[in-house]
Amino acid sequence: MLPFQIDDLNGGFAVIKGTLRLDGDKLHFEFYKSDDIIEAFKSDLKTVRVPLKDVIQIDFKKKLFGVRLTIRAKSEGVFAELEGTDIGERKLKIKKKYAAEAHEISSRSNLFISEERLRELGED
Repeated sequence: MLPFQIDDLNGGFAVIKGTLRLDGDKLHFEFYKSDDIIEAFKSDLKTVRVPLKDVIQIDFKKKLFGVRLTIRAKSEGVFAELEGTDIGERKLKIKKKYAAEAHEISSRSNLFISEERLRELGED
């Protein structure tokens, strides 16, 4: 499981913290939302499964202090239950020590997405 964080929600006063894993042909998110200052408020744990058929691409980008996974969806409805700041995509902040796991999830997911597109082209 890959720990992640989504920052700058509600004008910078809230954050989502959780884990991501690749579960067959789905991205499996478990997370809670809390205030970003003292974490006095915490939502219940939520689970969201996003089928890879609804994902366009997962970008892996190394940063100075960590990694960023940007998940681009075919529509905003894909992320209806997972808040974010950008329409149609979610930017997950990952700690540097989990870079290899993040790269693995990105690579395997993008391979699956590419194979599905090739299958669709072959059926036409």
